Amino acid sequence: MAQYPVGTCESSDLGDHIMGVVALAWCTDDGIDRWGESWARHGSIDMRFRAQLIAGLDLTITTERGPKSSDVIVRGSDGTTFATGVLRPGPTAPFTSSRRPPSEPHPVPPVAELLDSYQFHPIGFDHVAERDLRFTEGLERADSWSRNGWAHPAWLASAANAIIRHNVAFEDGGYWVQAGVTVDLHRPIQDGARLVAAGQVNELFQRSTHRFMVCDVSICEDGAPAASIRSTSVFGSAIA
Repeated sequence: MAQYPVGTCESSDLGDHIMGVVALAWCTDDGIDRWGESWARHGSIDMRFRAQLIAGLDLTITTERGPKSSDVIVRGSDGTTFATGVLRPGPTAPFTSSRRPPSEPHPVPPVAELLDSYQFHPIGFDHVAERDLRFTEGLERADSWSRNGWAHPAWLASAANAIIRHNVAFEDGGYWVQAGVTVDLHRPIQDGARLVAAGQVNELFQRSTHRFMVCDVSICEDGAPAASIRSTSVFGSAIA
């Protein structure tokens, strides 16, 4: 799976590193198994990334189904929990648009004073099913995506990563690590759709070792919300 959708940011070779959004893709099978293709139309998945995933690990995905949700855990053979998630059937509600103009400067350095309520410059990109669904071929429910040509929530999550990288200049000495992501699907995104991602930094907070930011990103087609994504990430060491 490419880092970012074609037409946004340039993807690079990550070596043995496995992106969190790939773990998200693994966990979507249960949504379709349990709720059918209605989940792929307007379901929700909320993932937290607990440890770094690298190629060659022996992993198991376990699922515990509650009355209205499914809890999933990606765990290593040594007991390490690499990712956890919750799937829900929907329907989901889009974010309320602020309708504010993009902030300046652009891109902004990863400094809390500048990131606070920062309004992203939008990015546009296309969904080409043959190209953008290729990574789903290893999933048990790959046919649900390929047959319909619908955009996959993991690919949409990578678009949220792209708009963050487009708007924040981590190359100027900062760093960025995704800690979690929630994808709410509002309607299927068909093959050939032209999409626009827009959003803002919604919250900044600090823990004992890291600084975090929470970003809300809307994916729209022809001005109508198709998916809402909330991305939580580490953007630097804690300030004493």
